[in-house]
Amino acid sequence: MTEQEKTSAVVEETREAVDTTSQPVATEKKSKNNTALILSAVAIAIALAAGVGLYGWGKQQAVNQTATSDALANQLTALQKAQESQKAELEGIIKQQATQLEQANRQQETLAKQLDEVQQKVATISGSDAKTWLLAQADFLVKLAGRKLWSDQDVTTAAALLKSADASLADMNDPSLITVRRAITDDIASLSAVSQVDYDGIILKLNQLSNQVDNLRLADNDSDGSPMDSDGEELSSSISEWRINLQKKLAELYGQLHYDSPS
Repeated sequence: MTEQEKTSAVVEETREAVDTTSQPVATEKKSKNNTALILSAVAIAIALAAGVGLYGWGKQQAVNQTATSDALANQLTALQKAQESQKAELEGIIKQQATQLEQANRQQETLAKQLDEVQQKVATISGSDAKTWLLAQADFLVKLAGRKLWSDQDVTTAAALLKSADASLADMNDPSLITVRRAITDDIASLSAVSQVDYDGIILKLNQLSNQVDNLRLADNDSDGSPMDSDGEELSSSISEWRINLQKKLAELYGQLHYDSPS
């Protein structure tokens, strides 16, 4: 065997030894690569699942947010409509109140003008008009005094009314009314001279006498037994003369009434 052949044989043996040694190493490497691929696939699957879940959650959140936004938008629209309605109602009320206020101002201005006109008319009343009013007042008082005198026979009130009429004529300060005032003064003096009949007092006196009739004595206690003269002014104390006594007393009262009454 030559030297070259020996060398080739050695190389061949070495190659076979190398091939025999590298075959387990390659198998181990191939197993590791398969595990890595599986892990990568699992990781990718997990990532895809997470992505899909995240996408679904995000989409649901978007839907929820859209629904919430729509609800808020509807509420906002309703509030805006309510606000516009209230605003329109408020504007109507303000307009109505403004109209009423304007009408009230116009009425006040009209009343103020009317008041000014009345004040001007009152201010322009002349002295002759005032005298005419005083004269009419005096005439009314004189007529009322006559009615009181003739209808009610109230002398006191008639005299007071005549005095008021004379005062009205005195306020006129007109010398041409002296004759009228003199006549009224004479009437006042005539009424003052009339004696007043106390009708109430007469009625009370008659009632008192009527009550005294029951208190007349029923027995004649006169010691001499002679009654007083029936024609005398003094009353008799005899029980048998009680009618005469009553007639005398009534005649006396009638005479007083006739004397006190005006002729």
